[in-house]
Amino acid sequence: MNFYPRYPAHYVAKTLHLTMEQDGAYTRLLDWCYMNERPVPHAQRYAIARATKLSEKRAVDDVLSEFFSRAENAWENDRVSSEIAEAAPRIAAAKANGRKGGRPKKSPDPGNPAGPDGKPNGKPNGIPGGKAPHSPFPTTPPDRSTTPPEPAAPDSAGWGRFEGHDDLPTETPNPAARHAIALNRAGVQVTSLNPDLIAYAAEGGSPEHLTELAALPDFRGKPAAYVIRAARRMNAEQAAPITAGESHATTRKLSAVERIEANILRAREDDERIVDAAFRITG
Repeated sequence: MNFYPRYPAHYVAKTLHLTMEQDGAYTRLLDWCYMNERPVPHAQRYAIARATKLSEKRAVDDVLSEFFSRAENAWENDRVSSEIAEAAPRIAAAKANGRKGGRPKKSPDPGNPAGPDGKPNGKPNGIPGGKAPHSPFPTTPPDRSTTPPEPAAPDSAGWGRFEGHDDLPTETPNPAARHAIALNRAGVQVTSLNPDLIAYAAEGGSPEHLTELAALPDFRGKPAAYVIRAARRMNAEQAAPITAGESHATTRKLSAVERIEANILRAREDDERIVDAAFRITG
């Protein structure tokens, strides 16, 4: 196939959580599948995506595992297979017409007789001299007798659908997608496939907590794993039950700022212990 339909709004809605490398790998894999009309061979996946760096190869594997399904030694995309099967009759008809010299000629319109050269004279019917007014509006009013179709209702899983594309959900089933989007907007690069992020979302952590944490001076420039694990530790400490013999006065719930300061202090103490241990070993 030299052409395939691409709907930007649908594509962005489905791939908003991808990094630049993952988005590029996904586009290259799709183009190859449509051009060759077959699944991606597993052994050639890196060469097809032109991935040479370790991060690029990891992006290819992430995209394949999320948007493709592996059958034997090849990766297949359901949407690509559907588009190819739908376009196959049109491609076969075009090839047959090409062997016959092109599309069959249309019979002349009785209301638009042929000119001296045997071709239609190009004059619109009912207009003297064949000149139509230059108007951007249609000459006939649209038919408003039928009611417009109602938007598709959510299915049993609670996903909305795009009209004409039932395979594209309006929201991703990955519970960590919202958290990944929030962190990327805060300047922390991460994907929704990060295991720490998935665990944080499963524990009930909110995207707002992550963005607030990433904005603090001690967390700026830190990798995603550092921010996510700190947020998980804070949530675990907040959810810890009160043990016997402790009063509510001594185990009051800390505020968000206090929890952050406590974790920063604990991290600094850990660093100091590591440095002391290193000096003792080398001394």
